[in-house]
Amino acid sequence: MNTIQTIAKNTGALAISNVITSILGFVLLIYIARYLGEVGFGKYSFALSFTALFTIVANLGINNYIIRELARNKELTNEYLTNVLIKIAKPKPTINFSLWKTLIVGSIPFALNANIF
Repeated sequence: MNTIQTIAKNTGALAISNVITSILGFVLLIYIARYLGEVGFGKYSFALSFTALFTIVANLGINNYIIRELARNKELTNEYLTNVLIKIAKPKPTINFSLWKTLIVGSIPFALNANIF
């Protein structure tokens, strides 16, 4: 497969996944709005927006870093994936990024807005 075919195939797959994700997100949004009602959905939207602000800070380019490093050395895929998900293995560059930390830090403002604490 030549380069143009590979690019076309990858672009098509990305476009299809974006369309499917958008449709599923729209359906889920309608379901959540009907289930929670006006006031509940307003609280949910505010908590989600507030949490998104912290997600930006928690990410800080880690996604781009992982993509760049995996493009350079595909043999590190399992090591990076393990480190991101459950933090068992350390990658060659000593950067501490963990999905669990992001989830915990992101859930605190969400919980505060939902009056759980």
